[in-house]
Amino acid sequence: MDINILPFCYQGTICVPASKSYLQRAIALATLTKGTSIIHNINYNKDVDAVFNIVQQMGAVIENINTSSIKITPIGKKENRIKINCKESGLAARMFGIIVSEIYNEVIINGEGSLLKRSMVDLIDTLKQLQCVVQDNNGLLPLFVVRNTFSEKIKINAAQTSQVLTGLLMALPLRNIDTTIEVEQLNSKPYIDITLDIMKRFGVTIEHQNYKTFFIRGKQQYIAQEYYAEGDWSGAAFHVVGAAISGEVSLNGLNNGSVQGDKIILDIVKQCGAEVILNEANIIIRKKELNGFEFDATNYPDLFPSLAILGCACKGISVIYGTERLLQKESNRAIVIKDELNKLGAKIYLEDNKMIIEHSELRGGEVYAHNDHRIAMMAAISACISNKKIKITNAESIEKSYPNFFKDLSVMMMGAK
Repeated sequence: MDINILPFCYQGTICVPASKSYLQRAIALATLTKGTSIIHNINYNKDVDAVFNIVQQMGAVIENINTSSIKITPIGKKENRIKINCKESGLAARMFGIIVSEIYNEVIINGEGSLLKRSMVDLIDTLKQLQCVVQDNNGLLPLFVVRNTFSEKIKINAAQTSQVLTGLLMALPLRNIDTTIEVEQLNSKPYIDITLDIMKRFGVTIEHQNYKTFFIRGKQQYIAQEYYAEGDWSGAAFHVVGAAISGEVSLNGLNNGSVQGDKIILDIVKQCGAEVILNEANIIIRKKELNGFEFDATNYPDLFPSLAILGCACKGISVIYGTERLLQKESNRAIVIKDELNKLGAKIYLEDNKMIIEHSELRGGEVYAHNDHRIAMMAAISACISNKKIKITNAESIEKSYPNFFKDLSVMMMGAK
């Protein structure tokens, strides 16, 4: 699907969809309870659909209450083996890869599309530490896993992703024994905060020492909940930047006290010079004169695409650190950001572990999304500082996290400059 975006300015109000990070975890935990849970504010997208598919394969029954609320009844496993399809969701593969391997004796973990090209070495290594026998496809999916005896101590490296750690934290409290996890190089602490936050909401707590050692008490039980999913700061970041570089937006549905790491986007645009107003019911961002910035995005890799556009609009030079975190995304995101925006006239360079961005006049053109939802959204807001239209090919990739993105964007558009 191709989408053409004419130059425009942000002006209006958007209700931000629910965080898929929270929703995927909430649906998983609801399936691990012994009661019926109700989840409100569902953001239907491909990653959430992947989790729905998996929990139904685990025997859960999902009933629609209305267009945005569901009821989940965990029926429990009916046999000793299971085959799950994680579609294109990396979180689903790593999180449920651990969960189902703790419940079933034999497991097949598979996926589709870009997920079949993403390394699962971290998941494979952890499953082997759990004493599982694993047959893999040269470090890729599909995996065939046979459960064995339980290990009480696990050591993982979380430099590239925290998703395996999320799976461990969610699954191991259900064991009959206590477990200790030693973690090296945790570069996605905010996502672990999300995991711990939603687990606590469902009745399970975990102690840790500075996120380096996690002590997991066994024989815990998740408690069914009625849960309202909060808005997604990762998706909202594009609107925050769009308003900061071109106009004004009022964002509803966000939690000002959220543990989502990408909430830091407000601090970044404010540092650059934009006006940010925090109200109880909404958040307002207004364009002002913007200056270059430096930011370490190691813990916030999903902000790179929106920050790249922000850097183009800022006077002077901006530097974003942490490009090494982008190697295992839907695309090789650092190179894709550089190449696609440079085609539009941006001046972006990659050097060691950083992205350097000079103030740039964008001249319009065509951007290929590389099956990466955040690249498609980045291309769309680039039209705010372009003097000609932006054509986005493979625009349907937004369905992974934010299917209504272009619909919400159309509300903002004030027409050609």
